[in-house]
Amino acid sequence: VSGKMGDREVCLVFVTGKGKASAGGKELGLLGERMSPFEGKPWSVYVPQGTDWSVTADTELELAVCSAPGLSGGLPVRVIGPDDLGQEVRGKGTNTRYVTNILPEGKPADSLLVVEVITPGG
Repeated sequence: VSGKMGDREVCLVFVTGKGKASAGGKELGLLGERMSPFEGKPWSVYVPQGTDWSVTADTELELAVCSAPGLSGGLPVRVIGPDDLGQEVRGKGTNTRYVTNILPEGKPADSLLVVEVITPGG
């Protein structure tokens, strides 16, 4: 899959599977390692507005393409690895949620915020 979002910035989240990613003319390598969203934190790629990107699946792959208006911030393409992500628990009892902050407020992005929320059954 490939794209160029024009005036929108993008965060590509490898929900499951592995794929070779490139953006802005840079090869970013083989990303992703979990085969289920319940197996740890995801790999992601931040792509600033107006930048070409592509992902070629190496295994079966579920890719979330998140976007928001860009503000011409001139930010670079960057890989966001699992070790770069913070996690927190919100709520309690049957309202417990496990939140992984992929692109939280305070990290370089024009207007995009991305989190992954796992809600246990029950």
